Amino acid sequence: TLFPYTTLFGSRFPCVILGGLTAWGIYRLAVMTTGAKRTAFFAVLLLPAIPVLALGGVVVTSDTPLVCCWAWAAVWTYRAVQKDDLRAWLAAGAIGALGVLAKYSFLAFPASVGLFLLLSPAHRRQLSRPGFWLMSLISSGLGLAPILVWNARHGWAGANQLADRVGLSSRASWAGIWPVLYFLGGEAVALGVVWWIVGLAALAAILVRLTRERRGASGDVTIRVDDGFPGERTGLLYLLCLWGVLWCACLATSL
Repeated sequence: TLFPYTTLFGSRFPCVILGGLTAWGIYRLAVMTTGAKRTAFFAVLLLPAIPVLALGGVVVTSDTPLVCCWAWAAVWTYRAVQKDDLRAWLAAGAIGALGVLAKYSFLAFPASVGLFLLLSPAHRRQLSRPGFWLMSLISSGLGLAPILVWNARHGWAGANQLADRVGLSSRASWAGIWPVLYFLGGEAVALGVVWWIVGLAALAAILVRLTRERRGASGDVTIRVDDGFPGERTGLLYLLCLWGVLWCACLATSL
């Protein structure tokens, strides 16, 4: 009743807001993790070329707010890690709660951050401080609370549907290869075949930069992760963890 075209407005205008916020968040995250504004600029410039993000710019799906919340929670979490700022941890937790409400997939975010802290010796001490745990509790607890209440009142319909999707119901049949191939094919379609290939190349480049060859006393060459992750390496490790945990969880589910 507030707008002459309520349905059209309701299904389009949020896309503009969320899409703009996502682009801004990705720009900030790229600047913080790589230290290069040019890299951040090109990262934002490429967003409309990715089919799933282009679709989210015109039609609201659960992925539209999910990606926005993920980007900004990542920004505030990285700020919290770099400055050991409790307020930044709390801000990331509040954004994370909205992300969980948007889609259950956001529950992988605290695990991603935890993996990063575990792998980065310079930041591992933060696992013993309240910031990370408060962020995880706020995002998961506040985000799941209304979902659990609704499920309890409706015969756990949402939980049963989720269990069926992730292979935890009685209908599940594990170890099939076709679901895995469907998942990988869906990834290529959602990202665009060209950008999927570019992404694999970028992943390989990140792994190369995060590891190095070191010749031991016996003459054997071993590959190990760099101890300190100084500067850009810290940011690359952070981005790798943000991607890796969720992707591996989806790959395992596809089995």
